[in-house]
Amino acid sequence: MFKTSSVAAVRSADVARFASLALGRGEGPLFELGRVEVTEAAARILFAARASVGAVLVRHVCGDWSDMTPAAARLNNDRIDDEGGAIFGTFAVRGLRLVVATRADRSETTVMAPEEFGEAFYEY
Repeated sequence: MFKTSSVAAVRSADVARFASLALGRGEGPLFELGRVEVTEAAARILFAARASVGAVLVRHVCGDWSDMTPAAARLNNDRIDDEGGAIFGTFAVRGLRLVVATRADRSETTVMAPEEFGEAFYEY
């Protein structure tokens, strides 16, 4: 199991509000994030990229699947529409990659390094 830390500063409601403003629309997120966790490896990637976990979460919750295959994007959209199944996103951040996974029950979202995804996949 990988080490995570809760991100108290990033709440689902805050991400939803920012997403709405960033997109210039009054609508909220496509799904709930639940509790947000960031692995230590992901925190190191974010630090190296000088990037915000909030920006990555906004992309995730708004359905920005531009760094994924069309088939993976369709699967995520189907899971959002059907309100079932885990949602996985991969994101390029200044040349570095991150994976974001939201549990099927929407109780938790984890931001992780790509090499951690394999062990996490079976938990979601």
